[in-house]
Formats: sequence, structure tokens, C-alpha cells
Amino acid sequence: MGSIKLHSIVFSRQRIMSKTVPFLLFGAFVLVCSTSAKADGLTLTIINPTQTITYNQLNQFGIAELSFLGNLSNSSGQPITVGTPGLPGGDPNSFHLEITQQLTPLGIAYNPQFPTTVNALSSINGLNLFTLSVPLFTNAPAHTITGVFTVHYFLPGGDVQSTSGNITVNVPPGISVPEPATLALLVTGLVGLTLKKRRSV
Repeated sequence: MGSIKLHSIVFSRQRIMSKTVPFLLFGAFVLVCSTSAKADGLTLTIINPTQTITYNQLNQFGIAELSFLGNLSNSSGQPITVGTPGLPGGDPNSFHLEITQQLTPLGIAYNPQFPTTVNALSSINGLNLFTLSVPLFTNAPAHTITGVFTVHYFLPGGDVQSTSGNITVNVPPGISVPEPATLALLVTGLVGLTLKKRRSV
């Protein structure tokens, strides 16, 4: 009798396991599929995220114009729309540069031809993301500018997601200008030197 009961318990456990294993496998399959679906989307890669300003980059107004380039890659099997549904395109609904560290005021000009869609399983390379105008103020110390550029996007019927990249700009010290007293002394010395040359002639 004990042997029959033992066999029935073992048999019922085997039946439970045989029914449970397919459910566990199915659950694992669904989890893997959902994880891979979430991984699919838009990826931003900034090509030149770190830039260092040199004095020969300055224009006549003492401003350096720095252009940042990037690649947008769509790893999903559906076209991706850049922006936020129901809101106008551009800053900040489609893309935005957040400056996280700065010493002086900056100018930001976004690419007016920024793409609104990225086709399925394709990339847009060498895209002009934005241009940063960095003035080199007189007597300003050397400093670093940091920021985060973010692109908002969504898949058909999906929620708004975002992808971002960091930027860094190394700014040299501003060109020193003599103090008024030092400048006056320099002018006086030049005048005296000129008069001395005239007398000797």
C-alpha cells in the first residue's frame, strides 16, 4: 500500500513538472522578447564630444564657433519620429542642449534642418547637431564648459523616449589687458623714447 502511494506521489509530481516547465519557458521567452524590444530604439553618438578652443579659432569679435556632429542610429524595425507627439518640433520638444557648467554666457544655434524621422534599421551619419558660440572674455581664467545634448523620439504607438550624449569644451584664459596705470606708464615710455630719438637726430 505504501509502495502504491509513493508511486502515485512521484507520478503526480512529474505531471506537475511537465505542466509547469512549458509555462516557465514561455514566461522566459516573453521576458527576453520584451527586453529586446525595449533595447530597440534611437541611439545618439556625438562624433566630436570634446573640443579645445585655440586662439586662432577666434573671429574678429573674440568668439569661437564650435560645431558638434553626431550619428543617429535606428535599431528598430519601424521608422522613428524625432520629437514629442502634439508639440511643435525643435528645442526643447525634439532636442535640447542643457549646459551643466559654464563661466561666461554662451550662444547656441541648432540645426534648422534637423531630421524629423529616422528610417527603420538605418542611420544618419555626420549630422550637424548644433553650434556653440563661446566668447573669450578679457582676463577670464581658463575654464571648462560641460553639457548634455538630448534627442526625444517615439515609435508608432509608443511612449516618448530619449537618447543623449555629453559634451566638453576646454576654454583657454582670456588675453590679458594691462591695467590703466600700467598702460599709461607704457605710453609715457614710448613717448619719451620717441622724443629721445628725435633729439639724437
